[in-house]
Amino acid sequence: MSNQERLKYKDIISKEILSYSGFTTREKQFGLSNLNLVSEDGSIDRLINKFEEISLDIRPFIQDRGLARF
Repeated sequence: MSNQERLKYKDIISKEILSYSGFTTREKQFGLSNLNLVSEDGSIDRLINKFEEISLDIRPFIQDRGLARF
């Protein structure tokens, strides 16, 4: 994944986080502040793991929004 594609992907994830009514304001802020965890190849595993640290499974959100790339 090129750097430009990665930035576009992060922008898409950011917009989806902000528009998702299932997240609290705090959870949205948490997600946005951790978008740097999207790896160079577009993997969001580290982002998923970070959310798990606050006991939040975002896999259903990722699947529902079609955000899983790999």
